[in-house]
Amino acid sequence: MSVIPSPEPTLDPTVEDELKERVAKLEQQCKAAADPNALCMCVFSGELDKLLAAFMIATSAAASGMKVSTFFTFWGTAALKKAGPQSPGKRFMEKVFGWMPPGGLHKRRLSKMDMGGLGRQMITHVMKQQQAADLPTFIAMARETDVQICLCSMSMSLMGIRQEELIDCPYAGICGATHFVGLATVDDPAFPLDVQAWCKKTGHDLLQLDSTNGRWTATIRKSA
Repeated sequence: MSVIPSPEPTLDPTVEDELKERVAKLEQQCKAAADPNALCMCVFSGELDKLLAAFMIATSAAASGMKVSTFFTFWGTAALKKAGPQSPGKRFMEKVFGWMPPGGLHKRRLSKMDMGGLGRQMITHVMKQQQAADLPTFIAMARETDVQICLCSMSMSLMGIRQEELIDCPYAGICGATHFVGLATVDDPAFPLDVQAWCKKTGHDLLQLDSTNGRWTATIRKSA
């Protein structure tokens, strides 16, 4: 008794092409999907409550296993200055900017109801009563959980801030906004819709929208 092998199943060429096209689209969507384990934050305020919120979110995300990168710019950069005299060799305008934002975490004001420091003392007192972490504690937690802090090179240059004037933080380095944008653009598939809606709202012209290896690039002409 002989066994006759059954013929191998074959797909219709049209169906096979359609399946290949669907697989290619799925692979592209996977490449373009945002990394669920990455968080990028921009910190541009030096006020106490906003710094507390930023470090609270950053350390909580890092403790949950996420890779966290923060970009400190303008007054956010100035908030990381140490108390004490300025570094020597600064130009006049750099010295002026060095005097304007006071150094030291203990001098951070509240964005609302600071009342000449009274509101700051009140909230600090309540935080101690409730054993809530203060700003230095959150910064120490950021160091322990590997939160990366990128400093805006332009802000440091404009304000005359030297690296040796900064408090001890888990700095990832001094970089420009372009570098941080590269970290923050986690291949968001919703970016095309977001940028189109933003241009429509602001009146800017969206000249071009391209996707390369899952990363979107928009060319925008600012309205007059």
